Amino acid sequence: MSESQDNSISDARRQAYLDKFGLTPAEASHDILIQMIEDHFADGLKTEVEPFPETDREFGKLLDELRPMSADQLREKLVLSGWILEPYGEDQMRCQECMYYLVHKRWCDLPELDLPAKPDWWCRLWRI
Repeated sequence: MSESQDNSISDARRQAYLDKFGLTPAEASHDILIQMIEDHFADGLKTEVEPFPETDREFGKLLDELRPMSADQLREKLVLSGWILEPYGEDQMRCQECMYYLVHKRWCDLPELDLPAKPDWWCRLWRI
């Protein structure tokens, strides 16, 4: 069973969140979600930063894959969206300049992601 097609997480992953944080991503506050994201990267998470979606069709395909994911599928969302904790590329693109970034909330308002984000982070769904 593919986790990206099923909107749940494995029992082992659920238990790992509960052991470490006392709750799952769907229940977490902004600050705890930030910590969960940073912990995934501290544990060596690698994400799919390429290929960058150059067309609306490519962008839409990624959204179609993200849309059925639950809030608890944090790791899967990070991987598919190409999330990284630093500016990206020659132009040093970052969340702060993305049209989906809510500066005062420190939040990515793209409905398919709906995650907290720091200004210097980036994902391949970045748009200006």
